[in-house]
Amino acid sequence: MELKPFDFSKNINKIELIQRLCFFYNEANKNLELMKYDKRKSFFNFKRLYHLLKEEYNEYKKERNKNYILNNGVYSQYVSNITDAYVKCLNTNSYEDLASNLYNICDYMWYGFSDIFCLGDEYKINRDSLESYLYKECIIILNDYSIYVGKTNIKLIDGENRELESISLLFFDKWIQIPINSINKIKLF
Repeated sequence: MELKPFDFSKNINKIELIQRLCFFYNEANKNLELMKYDKRKSFFNFKRLYHLLKEEYNEYKKERNKNYILNNGVYSQYVSNITDAYVKCLNTNSYEDLASNLYNICDYMWYGFSDIFCLGDEYKINRDSLESYLYKECIIILNDYSIYVGKTNIKLIDGENRELESISLLFFDKWIQIPINSINKIKLF
C-alpha cells in the first residue's frame, strides 16, 4: 500500500488519521507474529513500515506544516505518535532489535487515542445488537487485536440460519469484509 504524508493545509478528518494509525499498528502487530515463523520477511516488512514513518516524520517537521499541526490538537497528537514511533526505533538494520522496534511502532500508535485503541469489556461484541452498528462509523477490534475504523455497510447473512455472517467496513477507501466471529469488540466512532 502506498501512503503519502498528509497535507495538513487541507482539511484531514479524524477518521483518515486514525485509519493511518490503525494501519501502522496492525502491520507492526502482524509482523510481530510473523517473525516467529519468518523473521526475514518480518524484517523486510518492518523496513517498509520504517520507511513510511520516516517519510511522514520528515514531512511534518518542515516549517510549512508547523502552524497547521500546532493549531490542531488531533493533528498534533497524530504527528507526535508518528514521531515517537519513528525515533524510538533503534538499530533498524539489526535482526536482534526487530521485535523491540515492531513493538515500539505498535505501542506508539495508540497514545492519545486510547478511546479507540483500548476498548473496555463493555464493548464486547453482542450479536443481538450488531444491526445498530450498520451504516455507521465504528471502531472494530478483532480477536487477533487488529483494529479498524470506518463506516460499516453491507452485511452478509447465512442462508440457512439467517444469521449475520459478516459486515463490510470502509477502510482506506476500500471495503473489507470482516467475519462476525473474528470481531472481539465494536464501538461507534
